Amino acid sequence: MQERGVRFRLNSRLTDAQPGMVILSDGQISAATLVWTAGTAPNPLLKSLPVERDQRGAVVVDGGFAVKGHRGLWALGDCAAVSDTKHGKTCPPTAQFALRQAEVLAENIHAQLEGVQLGLSISIRSEQCVLSATRRPARN
Repeated sequence: MQERGVRFRLNSRLTDAQPGMVILSDGQISAATLVWTAGTAPNPLLKSLPVERDQRGAVVVDGGFAVKGHRGLWALGDCAAVSDTKHGKTCPPTAQFALRQAEVLAENIHAQLEGVQLGLSISIRSEQCVLSATRRPARN
């Protein structure tokens, strides 16, 4: 890639992008095209909560997004470690997955308020998190 004129700037932070110019924490680059990548990390606030977290710092949840050991508390998206019940893999912490998780979590909360428990199955297929739910009476 270097032979093609591609330059990598590691350990630099993007501070601004303007027409024809990229401003980094350690300088600036003239550029007509900007490709920027960023990692995802759970909110640092989670470190202060007395909940189980995975190695990434995300809150460990069960199949219905409930935080283990904390009734009435749920987590999803990049703040949650959502496991695929079929393969045991963790769903990627991206918006695409969080949107699907939010729909199911809303159903779970609504069902709990109605006294019904939702059974949830999560599986990953071709980089998609497939969520399905079935209703059954809640256990008291």
